[in-house]
Amino acid sequence: MGIGRFAYTPMLPLMHAHAGLSAGMAGVLASSNLAGYLAGVLLAMAPALRGRRLATVRGSIAAVILATAAMAIPSLPLWIVLRFVTGVASRFAFVLCSSLVLDRAAREGKPAWAGWLYAGVGIGIVLSAAAIPPSAASGGWQGGWLGLALVSAALVGATILALRDEPAAWRQPERLAAAGRDRRLFWWLFAAYGGEGLGYIIPATFMVAMFVRVPTLAPVANVAWALVGCVAIPSTLVWNRLGLRLGAATALGVALAVQAAGTLAPIVAPNAYGATLAAISLGGTFMGITTLANALGRELYPERSHVAIGRLATIFGAGQIAGPLVATSLTLHTGTYDAAIVAAACALFLSSALMFVGARGRSTGVA
Repeated sequence: MGIGRFAYTPMLPLMHAHAGLSAGMAGVLASSNLAGYLAGVLLAMAPALRGRRLATVRGSIAAVILATAAMAIPSLPLWIVLRFVTGVASRFAFVLCSSLVLDRAAREGKPAWAGWLYAGVGIGIVLSAAAIPPSAASGGWQGGWLGLALVSAALVGATILALRDEPAAWRQPERLAAAGRDRRLFWWLFAAYGGEGLGYIIPATFMVAMFVRVPTLAPVANVAWALVGCVAIPSTLVWNRLGLRLGAATALGVALAVQAAGTLAPIVAPNAYGATLAAISLGGTFMGITTLANALGRELYPERSHVAIGRLATIFGAGQIAGPLVATSLTLHTGTYDAAIVAAACALFLSSALMFVGARGRSTGVA
């Protein structure tokens, strides 16, 4: 998933320079991918998939690899379709694999598994940043997409061999009752996670393209994206541990505030330091926020984990669809990405405030 979704960010400058992709169509492709995410989320919540999670995850991964490889075909209408297909398949894999792993982690008392699961996305980002330059050097932008598909295919063996699904065997009444008392917190989480979808997707999609446009940032553009992935890998473990210590809702509020502040760094300091801070704050929080949000959602709805995770992914997907459209509109109107970055930061600060309010309500028993 890290490759299928996030490789578009470092591929974007190549597509602009050598494939004739305009700034406006870049936003359309991003939104097509995210519309696919939303469709995939809605379908993944279907009750019929509860007993077919593993087969669906495997098929979805295969679809991601094939659609990534097919991006090498020079056809704008096809690209729109392929990014949509990648979005659908990625979200099937994300929602159902999250449900599968978090259910088993709860049964076996292994809360740290959530951090390990979502660290995989950061690994995918690092692999994409490493694979694109040599692939593009030999085959241009088309070679970049094909190289990414090959790297993805190399990871499939571990997924097919290691994943297991087991019927849910735990439904402890006291846990379900406790979750029911806190379920009003879910709607604070729901709103905040939607804001995260809108806020994070703007730098996550346009970071490399934005840095390339600024002379002082262009030399570090690709390095900054690789740094996002490197920091993302351990961040899920760190935020998962903080969530266990502080409470997931409070930890989410902190993570969202950190991400918001870092998003503004390239505007405040348009140099290598600002770019580094932006990369570290994005990589260090976005998958940690996903880890905390899904773990909290599952905690509040333990008997319907795939529905809770699906609802969160739905509002997150809606925010992701809006984000690139807002960013593209502001960029075309102003000529720079600055206004889009400020809008993203505002959404993230608001989401942080919502989680702190929700966490406070939970601690006082009025969440």
